[in-house]
Amino acid sequence: MIHSFPRLAALAATLALAVPLAAQLPDAHGGHPEQLGRVRFATSCRGAAQRDVEHGVAYLHSFWYEKAAEAFTAAAATDSTCAMAFWGQAMSLLHPLWTPPSSADAQVATRAVDRGLAEAKTTRERDYLGAIRAYYADYDRTDPTTRLLRYAQAMDSVRRRSPSDREAAIFYALALIAVGQANATDTTFTYQKRADSILEPLFRREPRHPGLAHYLIHTNDVPQLAARGLYAARRYAEIAPDVPHAQHMPSHIFTRLGAWDDDIASNTRSAAAARAYEVERGLTAMWDQRTHALDYLAYAYLQQGRDTAAQRVVDEAAAARAGYPAGSLPHEYACAAIPARFALERGRWAEAARLGVRPAPEWPAAEAITHFARAIGAARRHPATRGCGVARAGNGRHGHRHPPCRASGRSRRRHPEASRDARAGPSRPRARG
Repeated sequence: MIHSFPRLAALAATLALAVPLAAQLPDAHGGHPEQLGRVRFATSCRGAAQRDVEHGVAYLHSFWYEKAAEAFTAAAATDSTCAMAFWGQAMSLLHPLWTPPSSADAQVATRAVDRGLAEAKTTRERDYLGAIRAYYADYDRTDPTTRLLRYAQAMDSVRRRSPSDREAAIFYALALIAVGQANATDTTFTYQKRADSILEPLFRREPRHPGLAHYLIHTNDVPQLAARGLYAARRYAEIAPDVPHAQHMPSHIFTRLGAWDDDIASNTRSAAAARAYEVERGLTAMWDQRTHALDYLAYAYLQQGRDTAAQRVVDEAAAARAGYPAGSLPHEYACAAIPARFALERGRWAEAARLGVRPAPEWPAAEAITHFARAIGAARRHPATRGCGVARAGNGRHGHRHPPCRASGRSRRRHPEASRDARAGPSRPRARG
């Protein structure tokens, strides 16, 4: 995962109780039900605990791990014999498309799994718990890719033993995506294509399932496959309208395909939803979900030549006093990338050369973006070396590949609002050759 979550007890103490899925119960936003999509996940848990587990699974499928942890903690508090509540706690600490859990989080997860195994009442429950236990086994002596492979193999066994269990197939497909992402040099995309072959038929049967739409976007989040993810990208935001990540995630496909109006609409909604979460939780720092959406938003505006709109995004990101959670890579990445993109995309080499380096001691790659932009700016200040440059460094949260660099010599598409922006802002070259 991008940041290391504290122990579940601390998380439950610092965040409010979980809000339900589309079970038509009031949420914290004024008495209307929170819409997360449709998930059915049978367990042996009793009453409200069963409902909380299903809410937690829905949050897992949209990578809202903070709320997933709360829902599973609530389920365990309601029914201390609910084995799958403890499975969910361990799952909330595994973010397969992000960076791995810390050793401390792995210990918390292992204890939760062991508690769940002690309470498990069915073979299916023991299978799910055994699969996540396989990931955490010998944690500090096993490399992250091996752990992911081990978990994928275990989930494959779970789905084969329960062929009618669609959730087992969905979690297996997500594990395949994670393994494929860990094998970054595999340009055949074997794992991603295998995941797509599992998810796409299920999506036809369950068109309201948030994980199916979400993972179809992730598994096709490369230029060579992006068109295959467009249908899911156009569905996911509507399936889970109250999830900030569900509003943002379609823009991965829109960015790949150059659908800039859709990209802007997606990230405008995502940033607004993330801001609402900050207000709901009383956060004074900027939630990394909002910063990440702003990164994509600034890039999309720049592709349309809407520099005044992009400047507003630059200013919004710069106003963040801190990021939440502390030490979050997507926050630090975006805070470095947004001003670097703004200078380089506009060919403002002197501006790029003067960029200040934002300290990010936990993520040197974020600092490297600014150093890279400064170097490009300094080198390109000479007229003979002018060209296109876009700062990039590594992959970000959610397995996200950040907005791609355009090929040298391409012009930004001129959006109708760009003329107004040009009148409002300073003149500059529109095409780089």
